Amino acid sequence: MSMTQPSQQQSPKSYEIPAANFPICNRVVSDHPLEPGAPPVVWQFVPQEFQPHPLVAGLKIVRMFVVPNVGVEVYAADKDGKIGVRNIIPWSRVRLAEEMMDASTFVSEIEAGEEGDEDDDDPEPNQPGAPAPPLGALQPMPPPNGSGGGGVS
Repeated sequence: MSMTQPSQQQSPKSYEIPAANFPICNRVVSDHPLEPGAPPVVWQFVPQEFQPHPLVAGLKIVRMFVVPNVGVEVYAADKDGKIGVRNIIPWSRVRLAEEMMDASTFVSEIEAGEEGDEDDDDPEPNQPGAPAPPLGALQPMPPPNGSGGGGVS
């Protein structure tokens, strides 16, 4: 009987995060995703500073993006830049989303708002005037492991 050595895996290469473009989502306050009723969670991104991930020790937030009618995507990485994680905070759990921007972006955002040309001017889901999402035909799930009872055996 012979034993083989496990193959040596190469360690992941580190990566460099590109500079952020304006506007930058810099702070989000959300309901606590793991502990209902707990105090809200503050997610914060400040360029050039280490902002710890509020739920995963050793990770820093490197970017956040507001996705209208979906939620906020939070990207975090370890200090070495070898591991990355993305969290998605559902819009229904977001209590505050804050963006910072340079002066020219600030002025153009105000002008777009004045003209009604905002990116997220569609009706929010479940609000008057919002179209109902289409529902496909519901299909029953097959029983687990081919059994007819659906229970755990």
